[in-house]
Amino acid sequence: MASSAGRKVIIDQVRRLAVIPPAEAPEGVIFYCARMLDGMCAGLIARLGQKPSPNIFSNLMTIEAHRLIDTIGRELAHTLRRMGNGVRHTLDDSSLDDTRLAMVLVRAMLRWYEGLDPGDEFAGALALLDARIDPDWPVVALVDLLVRIEDGEAGAAESLMARRDDALSSRFLAMLCAESLIACGHPAEAGDLLTRCAAAFGSDQRHQQLAALVLSRTGKLEEAVAAAGRLLQRYPDDDETAGIAGGIYKRRWDRDASQTRALDKAHELYRKQWEKGKKINAYLGVNAAATALYRGDAEGARAIAGSVAEAMEKRDAALAAANLKPQDGGLAEYYDRVSRAEALLISGRAGEAKTAYAASFADYPWLTGSIEGTRAQARRIAATLGLEDPTA
Repeated sequence: MASSAGRKVIIDQVRRLAVIPPAEAPEGVIFYCARMLDGMCAGLIARLGQKPSPNIFSNLMTIEAHRLIDTIGRELAHTLRRMGNGVRHTLDDSSLDDTRLAMVLVRAMLRWYEGLDPGDEFAGALALLDARIDPDWPVVALVDLLVRIEDGEAGAAESLMARRDDALSSRFLAMLCAESLIACGHPAEAGDLLTRCAAAFGSDQRHQQLAALVLSRTGKLEEAVAAAGRLLQRYPDDDETAGIAGGIYKRRWDRDASQTRALDKAHELYRKQWEKGKKINAYLGVNAAATALYRGDAEGARAIAGSVAEAMEKRDAALAAANLKPQDGGLAEYYDRVSRAEALLISGRAGEAKTAYAASFADYPWLTGSIEGTRAQARRIAATLGLEDPTA
C-alpha cells in the first residue's frame, strides 16, 4: 500500500482481519496486520507534506527521523514489517503464534496512530482486536515487558530473561526480545536466545544482524567485523545491515585507533546511508560527521554537521506545520537532543552545543550509561578540534 490511506480505510482492515480463521489461514491474518501498518505510515508521511514511498522501511525511517515514534514503537513496527514481508514475498508457513504476535503488534500500532491525533473512530477497531486477543497469551506479557524495559522499570529485563522459553514460540518474537536484551545491556543472554532461535527456526537475515551485534557488544570485535563483512556481501543494498555494520566498524576503531580501515568503512557506510535517506536522519548524519572528523577531514565534517543541524530545524518546522508533536520521548528523545548538540559542536557552534548538552543531561539524569557514552564522544570530538570539554 504505497498510497496515502484515510483513517476509515485503515480501520476497515480490522473488520476484514476479524473474519479470517487464524488456524486455517495464518498468513492472511499477518497480511492484513502488515497492510494496516503500511496504510498508517503512508498516511502519516502524506500529512507531513511528502509523497509516501512504496517502501515501508523508507516511510518508517522518515517517521522516526521526524520523532513521531518512540524506540519500542519503532521496533514493534519493524517486526510487523518483517512479518508482512515474509508472507508477501515467500511461501514459508506462518504459525498460530505468529498470528498472535501480529495482532498484538498491530493493536499497539493502532494505539500509536490514534495517539498522534485522537479520535473516537478507533474505539470499535480496538475493541474488535481486544476481542481477538486473549490477555493470557504469553506474547501479551512479553510485549508488555518490552515496553516496561524501554520505560526503565527496575526488574523488567530480569523478568524477560526468565521468560525466554515463551519468546521461542515465534522466531519474530524471539528476535524482538533478543534485540531488547541487547539494547538494555544483556548481550550474552540475547546471544543465548538467538542460538536457541536458530536451532528452532534457522538463521535468517535479521538473526544474522543481531548475532553480529551480540559479538560486538560482548567484546568479540574481530569476530563481529568478520560477521559484518559477510552481512555486507550477502545484503549489499540493505539499510539495516549497513547501519549495524557501520556501528561495528566504528566500535572496532574506538577500541584500537590503529584500525583506520575500520574507521574508513564506518564513515563510508554512515555517509551513504545518510545521503540515501535524503539527509534527514540525525543519528546517521552526526556519525558521518564525527567519522569524517576522526579521519582528518575537518572541513567535510563541519559541512555534514551543518547540514544535520539545518535538517533538524526544517524537521521541527514540518512538524509544527502538520500540527504534530514529537512522540519519541525517553531514550529516543535523549539521543535526538544530544545528536543536535554533537552537530552543533562539530559545525563550530561550541557555545550552543555546551548549552544543549547540559539541558539534555539535566532532563534525563537516570540515563547514566548513555550520558557517559555521550560525554566520551563529545570529549573526543572537542579534543580533535582543539576545544574545551563541552560537557564539563
